[in-house]
Amino acid sequence: MFTQWIQSYRDLPLMINQWANVTRWEMRTKPFIRTLEFLWQEGHTAHATPEEAEKEAMQMIDVYTKFAYEQAAIPVIPGRKSRVETFAGADRTYTIEAMMGDRKALQAGTSHNLGQIFSRAFGTQVSF
Repeated sequence: MFTQWIQSYRDLPLMINQWANVTRWEMRTKPFIRTLEFLWQEGHTAHATPEEAEKEAMQMIDVYTKFAYEQAAIPVIPGRKSRVETFAGADRTYTIEAMMGDRKALQAGTSHNLGQIFSRAFGTQVSF
């Protein structure tokens, strides 16, 4: 849809937010952490410059960090995923990690800078 919505630089930045219920089809769940059904939130943005895209990715990981601390009372550690752990198709992936009682880290939120990977794949191009 971004290809249809973005016709010129005047259409940027484009920011879309999506909320949906998701059902996970698996046998082993973990109460309060990995349930069968959960609410999924996703934001998708398109920017004119790499700097604007990076600023947005960092802003969102800051929003998630602040929410975890101030609203959910969950201490988290924000950081950047390694190249191996980066979301497939992303230039960079940022995350907040929480520590569980069994001393395992729980990925509690992510923000991805997709660069131009998807815009190239779908032929979205803007002239200035």
